Amino acid sequence: MKSESLSQWVELAFQYGPFFFSILFLIFISRSARQSYNRVSVRRDPPPTEKEMAVHRWVFITSFAVGILLVAASVVWWFGYKPSVYVFRGTIKNLREYEKLDSDGSIYFRSELRRIFAGDETQLRNEHFVAIQETPFRRGQTIQIDFGKGQEKRNTFEIAYSPEEVEAAFVIEWNDKEQRNIMKKFSVDKKSAGLFSVDRLVFAQSILPQSIPVDRGVTVTRRVQPTNVNLTFRKLVDDLQSPYTDVGSKIVATEQISKLDPATFKECLTTKTQQESMLVTLLDLKRHTDKELASKANQVLIQFDVEGYLAQQLGSDNVEVRKDAQEALFHMDKAQAERVIKTVDAKKTPGSKLFFAQFDSYSASRSVRATGSLNGDRYYVKAEWDPSNGETVSCLTRLFHDELQTSRTIDQEAVLMRGRKERLVYWYSKEWAIGITGKIEHCGGKASFVGLQDTFQLGTPFNYQ
Repeated sequence: MKSESLSQWVELAFQYGPFFFSILFLIFISRSARQSYNRVSVRRDPPPTEKEMAVHRWVFITSFAVGILLVAASVVWWFGYKPSVYVFRGTIKNLREYEKLDSDGSIYFRSELRRIFAGDETQLRNEHFVAIQETPFRRGQTIQIDFGKGQEKRNTFEIAYSPEEVEAAFVIEWNDKEQRNIMKKFSVDKKSAGLFSVDRLVFAQSILPQSIPVDRGVTVTRRVQPTNVNLTFRKLVDDLQSPYTDVGSKIVATEQISKLDPATFKECLTTKTQQESMLVTLLDLKRHTDKELASKANQVLIQFDVEGYLAQQLGSDNVEVRKDAQEALFHMDKAQAERVIKTVDAKKTPGSKLFFAQFDSYSASRSVRATGSLNGDRYYVKAEWDPSNGETVSCLTRLFHDELQTSRTIDQEAVLMRGRKERLVYWYSKEWAIGITGKIEHCGGKASFVGLQDTFQLGTPFNYQ
């Protein structure tokens, strides 16, 4: 016997124990002993002696008896000491890259990255989970999975086991009415599975169209520390205004602001740093693609009479105060901003004529929309233009070549722009996004702020090639 074959037999004996030896004795050794006994029984020349017959008979009976004993031992071992592993499987779908899951040691996770668009670093994923225990799962038995976003406090979800569901899929969504994250059942696979089936989970993926190009800006955003800010809420202001703070920390900051005493709360919301006023920060966070963060920011604003405060500031004799109020209006939803303007008497408001005329067109809107990521908030700008207008295309080609992170030459940029009518760009800077919007419009194009994760859905109005 070759050494490889011998090694395989040893491994089988070690792996299957009494099962292996019972089969070995019943099928191979007992069969061989029986064949040997039959050959001796029918032999005529020379005829077998009584002693020879007795030896062969004894070998056959003994091997068969040993095989039976091993089968009995195997059955006892199977029922009493078998290694039992029971599995409860499922999937939590469409998690953002900054959303994390955790649980105890008996639950294991495997990430499945969703297909992404060319040039886009935003990543969604499905998280497959497997809960393992040595006894069968009971109907209604629950497992616990923790969910969080960076530094935010964890949410614990309980998932109930149902024997009819081989695999269940869930999504985690923010419920604005209940002001909490909830887990909703996405779909159920009730197909039968074998006792030991641990097949890989498979879910149908949407067929995604080819994307428009997505490029990053070249401006480096510096982290601006607030100055002359009350130390009580200085860190909260810094966390909310920094584009590099994770979503979870921003959620915690909004919750802490809402709990400040009334005087400190008002001081916090009317604070202005080197970067911008806190009112502008919260107005922009109200449009964040993370629904929980957007809701928390909105709850803070609801506690403050934003419209009344801005109307009062617009009527101030102080030029800087009026400018700050005007800037805040451009970060508001148009309908809300118009309500504020209607309460202001333009004739009695210093320097308001030019501002109200500019606002009428709403062309200077700064209603940016942040998209959360692992590295912080990204600000996406969608550029659109008439591809038949050569002057506009040439201007935008130079603009994108100068403003974006690219190794392309100006001629290669022109080739990329040929025949296209839209493009998506981003960077981790609100100022950069607002600035490039103005430059796109100056070239004759149209620019709008978009939240990426809400924009890329099937049926999007984008013209994919």
